[in-house]
Amino acid sequence: MLAVSVARFCISPHSAPIIQVHLQQPRYHIEKLLTELLDLITDDLSLDDFSSLRLSCKTVYASSLHSFGITFFSERVCILSLPSLGNIVSISKHGKFGSTMRELDFVADVPPEDFVEVTKGLTVLRQKKAEREIRALIESKAAAEDEFHKAMMAQAEATGRKNEGTLSQMLVEAFENFPKLKAIRFYQATMSPTSTRTYKKSSQVAYASCCFQQILTAIVKSGLTLEKLKTVTKP
Repeated sequence: MLAVSVARFCISPHSAPIIQVHLQQPRYHIEKLLTELLDLITDDLSLDDFSSLRLSCKTVYASSLHSFGITFFSERVCILSLPSLGNIVSISKHGKFGSTMRELDFVADVPPEDFVEVTKGLTVLRQKKAEREIRALIESKAAAEDEFHKAMMAQAEATGRKNEGTLSQMLVEAFENFPKLKAIRFYQATMSPTSTRTYKKSSQVAYASCCFQQILTAIVKSGLTLEKLKTVTKP
């Protein structure tokens, strides 16, 4: 993914143009340079050298996509919220990256009812900027999860169908473009599915059931073939 960038350019009536070339930018930047600059840059290059440069850029770029996909997209954790689901759908739409997805975890957690409200507008003095940014990120994530939870349950109540809705629709679109996805895990990090007492008392059970049913619906509708489908207590 190399390309040519011009670091210094000078023309005077008493000297030839001075151009310093650095091979440091992604290859697509070379295609954005003005034709006049490309002519100056390649003036001293033979046709073979220039062709080799462009061929190298395209080859490196193309070959690196699969490795990049394996590194960053073969295993993903999707905390159920619209932003997180949107990321999964975006990955699926990229031909190279969608084909690298192997394992996918779904987390259907609901923040404590008072958490979102209590943290709104809360100001902690003498916090470092990094700490404030981290706290803001946590609050934003909790708010997104809470919003998704309420929307899912409202939709299920309105339609009377827990196994179909926004979640299943988005996942069908994603699963159809994950041909190598073989393992799906589903869990709630804040509650233990091994505790009958916890399940009987928890208000999260209906939400977890709704999410899991829609994931199953998406698997069936997309024609996805899995080797593992598990409910677990932690990632």
